[in-house]
Amino acid sequence: MLGTLNDASNHLHPILQRAGAVIFDMDGVLADTEPAHVQTLRAVLAQHGVALSEAECVALMGLTAEATWQWVMAHHTFSGTPGQLTQEYESILLAALSGGVVAVRGALELVTILGHEGLPLALASSSRGAVVKVVLAGLGLTDAFSTVVCGDDVRQSKPDPTIFLEAARGLGIAAAACVVIEDSLNGMQAGRLAGMTVVGLLSHYTVGVTLPGDLVVESLTDLIDAPDVRSS
Repeated sequence: MLGTLNDASNHLHPILQRAGAVIFDMDGVLADTEPAHVQTLRAVLAQHGVALSEAECVALMGLTAEATWQWVMAHHTFSGTPGQLTQEYESILLAALSGGVVAVRGALELVTILGHEGLPLALASSSRGAVVKVVLAGLGLTDAFSTVVCGDDVRQSKPDPTIFLEAARGLGIAAAACVVIEDSLNGMQAGRLAGMTVVGLLSHYTVGVTLPGDLVVESLTDLIDAPDVRSS
């Protein structure tokens, strides 16, 4: 399914020219908030005597709060309930984000171009609604997405495809026509399971990891300035 993109003027990558809709992850794709999430996770668990390795933190990226605590409690012994841990986590994270949110390089430009061209846009973030609201406001993207699906809107966490399928349903676009932009392994797997085209965004958390994306880019600017599009 083709979108309505003016590829000659915008130099968009062919994978976006062919898209019927684009679904963005938030943390690590639109906003440089992954470090805050990792620091907050470690801070909360440190209060309970648990230290997470870097590999464990990477494995948890893209999961909802509920799935995160289920995983941690299955691998570490400590007191606390998922509800209690979620409250502690969200309180610390929101305080950290109140100091400002930094956009990932190329994110605002890409969203703006796609929006101006009339391509349906959705957000599918594992973060809870309160966090999503603060981050989008901080980026100036509160009204940028026709559909927003948060971690507390779905019962299953990435890599389950439910969150992406819900986003496509909200847009009224077939899953196969959607392009997902993700930075986490769990998110990319979810996009593939949803039957969508997946663009993987590299980060220092995924160095050396084989990513299951149809296209893997080092920067979102690679989706805007695609040399093979300029002569189209």
